[in-house]
Amino acid sequence: MTTLTPTPASISERTLTSRRLASLRSRLEHELAQAHELESELREEVLSSLESRRDTRTDDAGDPENATLAFEGAQTSAMLAQTTGHAAEIRAALERIELGTFGACTNCGGQIGAARLDARPASALCIDCANSRWDR
Repeated sequence: MTTLTPTPASISERTLTSRRLASLRSRLEHELAQAHELESELREEVLSSLESRRDTRTDDAGDPENATLAFEGAQTSAMLAQTTGHAAEIRAALERIELGTFGACTNCGGQIGAARLDARPASALCIDCANSRWDR
């Protein structure tokens, strides 16, 4: 019976080529522009929601309009916080590209897999470190 031993990945599979890095940078820049656009829209919605709540009678606790406005405002605020966080992750990834550390896990220093970077280019953690954070 023959056993197969895994062969080490080629250098091109383990490291980011300049072409691939440029492609990922472009994707990150595009995602950042989209995130900034969404942030602006959500900030406008939050302000509009606050103005609507201010203009609505607040002394009637049973008024369903108050609950609806509060719920919508909370949802929009949560989406804004998530979008702002994602934009920060993207900016950090772009900074790692500039520093030459992009593709290395910020926790353990190991390589972030190519499939993970393709799926989520702003990833700062390898899959093992990301999974261990979720397990806590």
